Amino acid sequence: MILRLATRQGWISYRLLALILAPVLMAAVAGGAASGGVFARGQAWQFLAVGLGVTTLLTAVVEAAGLSGDRERGMLGWLAVRAVPRPTILTAWFVVPLAASFVGTASALAVARMTLEPALIGSLDDAAYLATTAAVLAAGVAAASVGLVMGVLMSRFQAGLMTGFALMLIGAAVVAASLLLGPGTGVPGAGFWLLAQATVVSDPLPTAFLSTGLSLGVAAALWVVSAAVFSRRSL
Repeated sequence: MILRLATRQGWISYRLLALILAPVLMAAVAGGAASGGVFARGQAWQFLAVGLGVTTLLTAVVEAAGLSGDRERGMLGWLAVRAVPRPTILTAWFVVPLAASFVGTASALAVARMTLEPALIGSLDDAAYLATTAAVLAAGVAAASVGLVMGVLMSRFQAGLMTGFALMLIGAAVVAASLLLGPGTGVPGAGFWLLAQATVVSDPLPTAFLSTGLSLGVAAALWVVSAAVFSRRSL
């Protein structure tokens, strides 16, 4: 029931549709530009990595603004007074946008694998590409968890704004760490770096696995913080 209600809220506002279509659109543009000769070798993968980074940020902003907006409208309080456990409410509002983002991002990466591989793929075999995909999706979970914290703490506008600002700072830090220390550092978000370097990267599996694990660890810690605050928050 709770998941169905959270899904309904996302669909009627077109939030979930945007999260599904935006990554696929990025992959379609990258594939079309590569086949049309607009991008040189490797540039399509760089465009796709940046585009998926933007859609990951979009997911987190939607997560923050959606949770905060429904809290301000009283919907979450309405559920709470009907004895729905607060962790259940929080989990539903976290999982639904994330699931839509997963569908869109996984579809985009599948499209990219089919359309960009003949001309651009380098040393990423199927196993390495799946590991890189997992790292990108795990980074999305961590980013959405940042949005979850902001949505619990702030008003709708503030939550969306601060989530975007925080993730831009984190993204800049990830890029700086990858440039200074190399992609082998495996920091959360390194999956985007591996994707951008798809034509030249070698042995990406250790980096992808480490990045996936760290991203999921960060997400779990942030969910615990969100649940602790949400349990004491006036709805």
